[in-house]
Amino acid sequence: MGTNEKKSGVFLFILLLIAIMFTAYIAYLKSNNIDISKIGLKKLVSAAIQGHEIDADNANIFEIGYEAKDKPSFEVYREWLIKCTLYSVTAIDKKGEEQWSIPILLNKPMLQSQGGRLLVSDIGGRSIYVIEGKNIKWQKAVDGNIINASINETGYVSVVHETEGYKGMVSVYDVDGQEIFHRYINETFVLSSQVMASGQQIIINNIDASGSTAYTCIDFTDLMGNPFAALVPEQGAIYPFILALSDDSFALANDVSIIYYNKNREKLWENKYKKIYGCKEISDKSFIAAVDDINDTGGRQKFSGVIILNKDGRITARCPIDGQVCNISTFKDIAAVNNKREVYFINSKGTLEGKYSSITDIEKVIFFNKNEAALITKSRIIIINIK
Repeated sequence: MGTNEKKSGVFLFILLLIAIMFTAYIAYLKSNNIDISKIGLKKLVSAAIQGHEIDADNANIFEIGYEAKDKPSFEVYREWLIKCTLYSVTAIDKKGEEQWSIPILLNKPMLQSQGGRLLVSDIGGRSIYVIEGKNIKWQKAVDGNIINASINETGYVSVVHETEGYKGMVSVYDVDGQEIFHRYINETFVLSSQVMASGQQIIINNIDASGSTAYTCIDFTDLMGNPFAALVPEQGAIYPFILALSDDSFALANDVSIIYYNKNREKLWENKYKKIYGCKEISDKSFIAAVDDINDTGGRQKFSGVIILNKDGRITARCPIDGQVCNISTFKDIAAVNNKREVYFINSKGTLEGKYSSITDIEKVIFFNKNEAALITKSRIIIINIK
């Protein structure tokens, strides 16, 4: 076979491969109800070869408008998108149709969905509500303004609130709303608390400001409120974020450092970076972080983007992205990395699953499932297909 014939054969093979990829990509778009007639041939071929990235209008399932003056909070709960205002909790479907609504009065609503339940907390007020199905399962009024609240997968609720004569108070409730214990805090200021996945201990994040410099101290209590352990991650440093895994191991994070502890509260590793813009747990066994990294004695190369860290503190994947990350949200093994105008959907292996661009600022991303997400802008909710 001559040289020209070999080149012709290779060329035909490449054309055939592109044709197969293109056909498969067209089938994918049609299966997701995306109108391919609105996408140019050049963009279709480029998307088929380089990965799933198409025009925003063609990725949309639906757009839902809302009144920004109502200052609503949003969360996905079961199959519904929840909109919570100062006056009600309302469930809407993916086409914007109201499914049910519960009238309540709130000052500043905060929502969290876990284990088939929805926690509604009134930050700065005194009320908490746990919704199951379409109804309020239980509600409580605490005796001071709420600072923070959380619900775990099995339905235990922990509330941090003010109380007279002390710097703070932690109240913990079981799945039926019965108070298990309350603990008065007088030495430190409490940022947050949560019942760990095992249901056997509560982790409390405090700030000690009694000395010349403030620092984080972490307390642990059993379900009766009895303290049994404490740790200080670093003198003079504050760690606002706790990233807890289902085996009761956890990481602490601030804007330059991530520290990981096993379930016995033993420090296993610490990674420092020039800057950390956001960090979340992903797939319940790893952490995803948006960082500016620098060369150091550990031999890390200079890098700016998203990294995946395993429980050993090792970087298992890197994904470069454009712009400064504002927030990260996760669902099982996929993350949404938001830089306001673009959202990168990255899986736990560091693979870019999709990318969405917007002409208006994206405030928040919440997941329905691994394939659908809601992008919250200042006046609209955009429901999109991820892949």
